Amino acid sequence: MKKTILLTLTLIAFLQLTFAQKTPTQLKKKMTLQMPRKAEDEFSGTRGAAVVWNPKTKRYYASYAGNGGFPMAVFTKKGKRVSNDDLTTQMDTRGLWYNKNNNQIEGNAYSDNGWFYYELDKEGIPTTIQTIFEGMYQPDEQSFGMYNPIDNMVFFKGEDNLVSIYNRETGEEADLLYLYKGDDEDEIDFSQYRSSIVIVDGELGLLNDQIMQIDFFSDKNGKHTRSAKLPEGTKIADLLSFSYANGYIWILDDETRSWNGFKL
Repeated sequence: MKKTILLTLTLIAFLQLTFAQKTPTQLKKKMTLQMPRKAEDEFSGTRGAAVVWNPKTKRYYASYAGNGGFPMAVFTKKGKRVSNDDLTTQMDTRGLWYNKNNNQIEGNAYSDNGWFYYELDKEGIPTTIQTIFEGMYQPDEQSFGMYNPIDNMVFFKGEDNLVSIYNRETGEEADLLYLYKGDDEDEIDFSQYRSSIVIVDGELGLLNDQIMQIDFFSDKNGKHTRSAKLPEGTKIADLLSFSYANGYIWILDDETRSWNGFKL
């Protein structure tokens, strides 16, 4: 009798765990980073590149994509902007990340503009930009890179379910990863994901902007692991504008010109 009860409880726990893994986590907005300039201003930008957390300076770095004259902004942990209105990206940015192996804010740019990093002043504000690699060190012109500090690799989402992995030290392509659905799950339409990619504790996150859901995949074997749902009515710019930093999913609302943070 006791053995039967134990088996039943074990089965129930297994089913509850399985159900929990398949049910998306519901995210809630907890922070806002208000970007400078107004929509009607020249070189104001409309599409977000990324939000980066620098644990050394204790600052957030938020950037637009599309032109070196577009805004970049630096914020405190609580979301207060500490940079001037005239701070710019200095580069047609796509991906942006913090490299904890050398304490640098790094990124990749549009097309063959290569990879770069920012030099910071004593207040943690970007001053000049330096080149890491000059040339086409990414799958295509619009590729958005994200850094994995554990493997010292940069990940780029490719066509459909393909992810290209580049070596941070050489800039050369090192591996390919194919993403796929988990057991007993519906087929995944990879064409619905944005080109932006996030990395969270050994998982790759992609945003399905048709249903505003983030699906996570193992960065080792590509299998779907879990999902997280953004609140109904969440607004996002038409391209890119999806990021992760310091425990938050960040979405750029191009109407309010703010990066909204959803606690993951």
